[in-house]
Amino acid sequence: MKTIPDQSSPVISTDVVCPDDTNPMHMLKGGRLLHWMDNTAAVCAQMFAGRICVTAGIQDVRFLRPAGIGDMLTVRAVVTQVFNTSMSVSVEATALRVGEKDPRLISTGIFSFVSIGSDGRPLPLAHADPVKEGATA
Repeated sequence: MKTIPDQSSPVISTDVVCPDDTNPMHMLKGGRLLHWMDNTAAVCAQMFAGRICVTAGIQDVRFLRPAGIGDMLTVRAVVTQVFNTSMSVSVEATALRVGEKDPRLISTGIFSFVSIGSDGRPLPLAHADPVKEGATA
């Protein structure tokens, strides 16, 4: 396992919470948030690996605060650890209401991805020593 510098592969996505993203209380559904977090983490993993990566697991997801209709949601993902065929991607989501200045942290999690070939089998990551090689996405 190699630890990756925080700036090695950041990916940021932004969306707006719409009514169909919410529950009857007009709060963002946890499943929808997980979907956005997983998509952003997948893009991050695939940019880092240079090939298709699939979600192997989701650890330690925390729903810290709610987001509501109209909130601008930003999801940031970065590769934090690399193994032989897999990697860990740290993800955080923030929400910002129109007219407010400071976004609020609403969720964090760690997503695990496996690099795969066209046959669907795990493939070793080319970044044998990303810190020394200075690998970036």
